[in-house]
Order: sequence, then C-alpha cells, then structure tokens
Amino acid sequence: MDKTDTRKLSQETQYELRKSVVRLREKGLTNKLVAEVVGISVSHASKIWQSYLRGGEISIQKKTRGRKNGEKRRLEKDQDEKIRQLVINYFPEQLGLPFVFWTREAINKLIENQYGFKLSLRTLSEYFFRWGFIAQRPSKYAFEKCPMAVQQWTRETFPEIMMMAKNGNAEVFWLDDTVLSFAEQTVIMLAAISNRKKMRFLFFKDKIEAKQLIRFKKRLKEDVGRKVFLIADERILHCRLAQEWLDKYRQEVDVFYLPAGAAGAAPQRRQ
Repeated sequence: MDKTDTRKLSQETQYELRKSVVRLREKGLTNKLVAEVVGISVSHASKIWQSYLRGGEISIQKKTRGRKNGEKRRLEKDQDEKIRQLVINYFPEQLGLPFVFWTREAINKLIENQYGFKLSLRTLSEYFFRWGFIAQRPSKYAFEKCPMAVQQWTRETFPEIMMMAKNGNAEVFWLDDTVLSFAEQTVIMLAAISNRKKMRFLFFKDKIEAKQLIRFKKRLKEDVGRKVFLIADERILHCRLAQEWLDKYRQEVDVFYLPAGAAGAAPQRRQ
C-alpha cells in the first residue's frame, strides 16, 4: 500500500488517523501491521503509539496550527516606529512595565500594552536586528584570532572566573556598549549579556557617565537577585565614581576586565 503523506491531510483527518492507530494497537496489532492497515510508515505508527502511552488521549488530539492566540505576525510601520522610540527614550518602569531592563519579554509586553497583541519571539528577534538592538559576548572562535595575551586569558583566566562563579553562586555577564545612530538622534545602548545569551539593556543619550553606569549596575544586581560577575572592557568602567561604587559593593558585583586587544573579538554590530 502507498504511504499517505499526512502533512497534506486536514487536522480532522489526521486526528482520525491517530485514533485508528491507537485503537488497532490496543487490539494487539504490531506497529508494522497497523502501518499497513492505516497506510502510513512503521516509524509514524510507532511515534503515534509512544506519544499516546506518554500523554494519553490529549497527545493525539487535533493541534491548532498557526500563531498562538493573541499573536500577530508584524507591526505596522507606525507601530514599529513608536515602539522603537519608546524603548530608546524610556526605561520600562516609566511605561508601567514590571521590568528594570529592556529584554525581548519586556518589549513584547510593551507591544501588548500598546496594541493588544504580541509577536513571536522569533519575529521580535528580527525587529531587534532591524533596530540595531544587538550586543553579544565575543565568541570563542573570535578570541582565537586575538593576540596571545587574549588567548591566554580565554584558556586560563576565564575558566577560573566561571569556577568562582559556580562556587559563589554568582551569575556571569558580559558588559557591552553600542552607539546607535538614527535620523532623529544618537543613543548608547548599554547591555549585559548572560552566558545563556539573554540580553538586558538600557539606552542613554550622549556619553555614558558614572551615574548611568552605577544605575545600570544597581539594576543588574537587583534584577538577578544574587552576586554578579561582570566581564567588561576597562574602557567602559574607567570613571572614578563608578570604580568607587564597585569597591563599595564588591560583595555584590565583582568586575573582571578583558585583556588589551580583546575588543577585536567583539562581533561587528549594526549602527
């Protein structure tokens, strides 16, 4: 018997097919016999049966295709511009959001509050790229192309930092700053990227000074709820007041500086 391409079947027909597989297996037929009777592959019959054994009736019921309830595929042009403007000109709490940093989740909540729908996280990531909201920790491959001192830091110092973080129940973040130029203004995005690649960020106008750095670090330690290990280019944290704040709160935020030449490992960013 020719095998049925179930992808071309309606949801109702696929559901009936799955019920047939379960019914025949409960009667004692093997996956091979069931596959021949129903007209599907043996592996497909086995997959349906195993899914039923693990999850019961609900696992074989009709599945809803398309976007989740409340999701929309795209922002309209004016909505796109308004969301970008709100994000670069305000902190989340100033817009009534329960977040201290901008994240994908925070911006999706802003979109929901403004327009009554959410975007999929994949679509939202596309908007991040378009807006230039991009910051990444340097890759291992990029570090391998850097000067020997940087490679040594990667092989020796970084593993030590990770071990100290594990022993001290601390979370490691990479600090990154990016200048973004738009038609109407230029802003600086200051971001902390976790080793799991979650990005927390805020925007500042003009240059970043001590008070902005201190505000950012205070928010980070409050948001994380445990000790923070911050890996940064010394250029970002060079100001005296920021250093004094770090000295005062070293039990909560510890900074590790990248070696000279590590800036070349940073990925190129859209500006």
